[in-house]
Amino acid sequence: MPPPLGDLLALLALTIVAKGPQAFLLPFSYEPIVIAYGRLYPPLLVAAVAALGTVSMEWVNYHVFRAVIDSPVCAAAHRSATAHRIARWFSWKPFLTVALGALLPLPFGLVRIAALLGGYPAGRYLAATAVGRFPRYWFYAAVGAALPLPPGLVVAAGVLTAVLPLAAYRAALKSA
Repeated sequence: MPPPLGDLLALLALTIVAKGPQAFLLPFSYEPIVIAYGRLYPPLLVAAVAALGTVSMEWVNYHVFRAVIDSPVCAAAHRSATAHRIARWFSWKPFLTVALGALLPLPFGLVRIAALLGGYPAGRYLAATAVGRFPRYWFYAAVGAALPLPPGLVVAAGVLTAVLPLAAYRAALKSA
């Protein structure tokens, strides 16, 4: 029996919220959502829906952040020596850099900015993002399917991944 369409649309909606331009303002981790869905549905399906949502939002992110980087407010930073070094570094293997950045648990915003500074075309950027994100999401969904994790533990992991960075940030502000 196929999974209910509503559940898959809910995953797509959660992906859009978690991966859109506003994502850096939202203190939660997306991976526990993928793990939870992996407990319910085939990991390949979960990975496909999650990757589709992510690539859709990366198209939005690419254009939003492109406009920000090209704005007069960021013009000096865009012309800086640091920006030129980042663009040069990125040009070495841009597809591989984006794919690995999407695969590995690293802050992907850094890769996104490097791609924009390097003038990497949107289509290739999105393809590399899909190549990296699909196996990453499959892995998390497969973990959810394979390990008998209680739902409470998955929720707790999601809460901790949101609360711990905020607590660390707050502590850093107090000590500054």
